[in-house]
Amino acid sequence: LLLLLLLLVFACAIFSFSAYNDSMTSFLARAVMATAVVAVLAMLMQPASAAINVTWDVYEPSGSINRYVTGNDILSVLNCSFAGISGIQDCTYVYYITTHRVGPIIGVGVALFLFLLIFSCCRCCNHCRCGKDSGKFVLFLIVFAGAVCGVALVAYGLRADTKQQNAVEGMSTVLDSMQEWVNETVDAADAVLVNRVELLNVSDRLDQDVNGKGFDLTAEINAIREAANILNTSTSVITGISTGFSPQIQSINTQFTAQVAAYNDYRHKGVLGVLALLVTLVIMEALGSMLSAFGPDGVRPVNGGCCCFIFGIFTTISFILFLLLWILAGALVAASSAGSDVCIAPTETLVEASGISEPQLLYYLECADDGFNDPFPFEAEANQMNDYFANFSVALTNLTQQVDDYNTTFGCNATCDDLLEIIDDTQLIIADLTINLGVTLDANGNPTSGLLGTIACEDLNSRYQSLLSTICGDLIESINVTFEVLMGFAMVFAVMLIFARLLGDTGRDDDSKLA
Repeated sequence: LLLLLLLLVFACAIFSFSAYNDSMTSFLARAVMATAVVAVLAMLMQPASAAINVTWDVYEPSGSINRYVTGNDILSVLNCSFAGISGIQDCTYVYYITTHRVGPIIGVGVALFLFLLIFSCCRCCNHCRCGKDSGKFVLFLIVFAGAVCGVALVAYGLRADTKQQNAVEGMSTVLDSMQEWVNETVDAADAVLVNRVELLNVSDRLDQDVNGKGFDLTAEINAIREAANILNTSTSVITGISTGFSPQIQSINTQFTAQVAAYNDYRHKGVLGVLALLVTLVIMEALGSMLSAFGPDGVRPVNGGCCCFIFGIFTTISFILFLLLWILAGALVAASSAGSDVCIAPTETLVEASGISEPQLLYYLECADDGFNDPFPFEAEANQMNDYFANFSVALTNLTQQVDDYNTTFGCNATCDDLLEIIDDTQLIIADLTINLGVTLDANGNPTSGLLGTIACEDLNSRYQSLLSTICGDLIESINVTFEVLMGFAMVFAVMLIFARLLGDTGRDDDSKLA
């Protein structure tokens, strides 16, 4: 804002310098200074580059988010009463936003609006005008640069439109991803339940074909059935949690998807309409002033030509929109500041605001953070189950050897053959179950597949990061860019409402009191 205000002062200085000196030296100076104005405006309109993340697209605050961070505790608003002025003053965050962000912007806008009114009244009294052909070249460059900036702001505004579209479509993607996780969890649990049924079949075969026929396997049969029951209980809990969310997710996603296309269409047309209106006013102001300065006699608006009434309407609309732009910018800067304060550290804000203290939930929220070294919350259980399966497999191998020895010594014929077949089948089931459960962890102690893989850090945190990228990376950033576009047009309108009219004066042939 300070740079843009200094730009106005700089432009006034250029005009003052050039109005009274027509030497070749001053002409070169005017050209250099006008070029500097165009360069400064172009530099101010360049968007900031956003941070880019690696791994599974971990959210990082962009340059836009960092620009509007206040450094104050936004969560203090949870304890605010908002009971009159004293209540707002007691709420330090709201008071700061009001006095350091919203108030100054609206104050400057109102001050500039009053200045333009006084400027217009001064012109009606035949003052605050340029003489014929006075400083026409520099004024033309300033007005032309303002028109170019207006067009550039449209291109920058389309970035906000794209961000808004990404935010809307991103929510649908997040819901789809959540539904996909539910489906993956159910599929993994179903695979484990298939192994459970196979274990129960093994226990039945042992009980019917082998137990009591030279071998007492009652303890082993009960152990297998107990393991099958444990699998049933554990998978039922997991699938119960996932499928419990499934109907709600499907309902929300169906309704959201049905409405998102229509909303996006109306929103896109609305954004394009507003940008078209703003840039049209800027271009018409520029064309009107250039027509007044360089147009043929009889059509110059400044001399009451045929286009005077039309350009007068555009100027009146520009005056009204000028004030509205500053007010809207003041409202948007509050939203930008609040959103940026949340999104600069969204996980910390979420944890502090909600009071989350469960280690498992904190793990999934923070496991992608730099320097995070907490182990997988179910690492001990996974290792214990993996050891159990490994020991069970060893026991089956030893049992195979014992059966072979028994058969060699005493001979058990068909019974031994049945037992050995069952042992082989059980080995295959245990190997398959180990994979389907995902109890084999990687070098960092994290599951990579199976049922446990669906609750690994990457599988859940990646979806959380996608949600953060949608809300903070697209939605909040679109608000920030929209604020910058409104502020840019507000300053361009200020430049055009002053210097376009001064440029028009250089083509004036009479003492018309047109403001």
